[in-house]
Amino acid sequence: DVLWGGGAPTYQGILDLLQPYEHPYMDDVSSWSRDPQNRWHGSIMFPMVIIYNPKLVAPEDAPKTWDDLLKPEFKGRIAHADPTKSGSAFTALTIQLAVKGGNNDQGWAWQKAFVENLDGKLLGSSSGTYKGVSDGEYAVGITYEEGALRYYRSGADLEIVYPEDGTINFPIPIAIIKNGPDPENAQKFVDFILSKDVQSRMGELNNRTVRNDVELPDFMTPNDSPVFRPYSLELLENTDAKLQRWKNLIMGK
Repeated sequence: DVLWGGGAPTYQGILDLLQPYEHPYMDDVSSWSRDPQNRWHGSIMFPMVIIYNPKLVAPEDAPKTWDDLLKPEFKGRIAHADPTKSGSAFTALTIQLAVKGGNNDQGWAWQKAFVENLDGKLLGSSSGTYKGVSDGEYAVGITYEEGALRYYRSGADLEIVYPEDGTINFPIPIAIIKNGPDPENAQKFVDFILSKDVQSRMGELNNRTVRNDVELPDFMTPNDSPVFRPYSLELLENTDAKLQRWKNLIMGK
């Protein structure tokens, strides 16, 4: 009845299978975080961050920007998942392209330099990123905010950096399956997830609310911080082409 979780590009690829729905809180949720025809709605926001192990990297030497990850001292020491296997790693790829010139030759030239600095090391999932950094297997890494905050707040050897050259709040959607067996309860569940009561508790779980009338916890960087670049549906376009170009980079083409 309900599809919840995963990245927005997945939902964009199955729009014909999703039932448009206007929940009761449309005015309280950022309009940019949903499909224009209301076939999916953002349930939380999901920026990508840089992490580092303070036992391996001094704060003054820690990466502050995406460009810092190209430094020779980080070659082969970056924990990063394969975008062809990890939705959040694909989100990171999309953000890096947007920040570094776009889905064009300029953006991909930066991506080529980044891939070279990975030195052939790719993880199968983003969960291995924050674990690998906190365990000291890698010095730095790229991962999603929730996982990074979860490890950081538990006392792990991990510090979080919101890159100064920009990251983007991506929505994690929730949607109703078209012609599902129980549409009434599906609507109730969407209403429940987007209600102020539930969204007010998202911060306790290290998730970033989509509601405008819910305050973020103190340990989160505010949404109006200059590190956050604007999100748009155009960022969800050309998924297959981006993945193929990434594969070509890995294969040295």
